[in-house]
Amino acid sequence: MISVKESYELFKATLSHLDKSKLEQSDEDLEYYIFAELSGDAVSFLHEWTVDRLIVAKIIPDELRANILELRNQILKQLEKTNFIEQYRTDSNWKIIRNQADYIKQKIMFETLGNKVRVVRTTETEEKGLADKEGEIYGKTSPSMMDFEVVGELKEDIAFNVFFEETNESIWFAEQLIEEIDNGVGATITLDGIDKR
Repeated sequence: MISVKESYELFKATLSHLDKSKLEQSDEDLEYYIFAELSGDAVSFLHEWTVDRLIVAKIIPDELRANILELRNQILKQLEKTNFIEQYRTDSNWKIIRNQADYIKQKIMFETLGNKVRVVRTTETEEKGLADKEGEIYGKTSPSMMDFEVVGELKEDIAFNVFFEETNESIWFAEQLIEEIDNGVGATITLDGIDKR
């Protein structure tokens, strides 16, 4: 069985197939994301088993459960009616689906604000004197939409702003360079969901 962390990564990757920014890609690339990846990933990684697992691990809020399951149903329903990638680009139902996926991502983003995190030790974070430092998440955004420095290689179009109280500074990090240590309400959680209380 895959870990909770892996489930979350696959859940996020499934939603990312619906990113509006992907509409700028070629028909060939977009066809791959939608007809090859999304069609299979939505079945597995937006399934109620995965969603409930992430809710229990307190990674996503329970209030989004119905939204995510309905999104899955709409994706599978619409895929049956879609034969050409131009339909995905222009059909009003697909636009609604993309907006709903964006809403879910934004709600999950809001849930992370204020969470305590630790900077992962890597060669880069050691060189910058950031390894093992602890701070709080103050923001989350898509670097492609803005111009700022991000510590770490971006594997997805997402970065977290971490505020360090001891130095009174905030720094943007690639997602894989931070690990959650406290959800802010008295719980201790690791991203893979193993240690929690």
